[in-house]
Amino acid sequence: MTSGKPLNCRVCDVVYPPSTLKALMALPSDSLLEARVDVKAGLDEGTTCPCCDQFAKRYRRPLNSGAARWLISLVLLCEGHEWAHTSDVIKGLTGALSGTDATTLLPHWDLIEAKPNDDSKKRTSGFWRPTDKGVDFVHGRITVQKTVIRYNNVREGFEGDEITIQDALGDKFNYGELMGR
Repeated sequence: MTSGKPLNCRVCDVVYPPSTLKALMALPSDSLLEARVDVKAGLDEGTTCPCCDQFAKRYRRPLNSGAARWLISLVLLCEGHEWAHTSDVIKGLTGALSGTDATTLLPHWDLIEAKPNDDSKKRTSGFWRPTDKGVDFVHGRITVQKTVIRYNNVREGFEGDEITIQDALGDKFNYGELMGR
């Protein structure tokens, strides 16, 4: 605890600096077990961790049209290239762009991967590439389950029907136009 390295709350698994969790570390293990059970039981509706006061919730996020368009743009841009920067992917999008969380969502389906980040001041390198699975999904060779289940930004599983890229795009966008066909 004196190393200064961040620690995970032993109940909800959120990362905190060591000074924040000193009281938590001193709790008896049976109290921790009870708190873990209570937090896990309340994740679907959302609950507050009794040890660190962090709000904890399990989220269900569908693969939406914005993320599907972003993936198509990335696949088209990366043909012959290893990595593409987020700004270049966005420039390749047709039509209006509303706030997209593609780089947060798509890795949960293993459809894209981030280039390793060497700059500790940045969250990511900003460079991405589609995985083979992502390319196959865009070209209609595979389907994925519609909804990812996440807790603490970690994938717990999937639910819902299998969907195609066209299903993810919905009625707002024409797959052929986006693919340049």
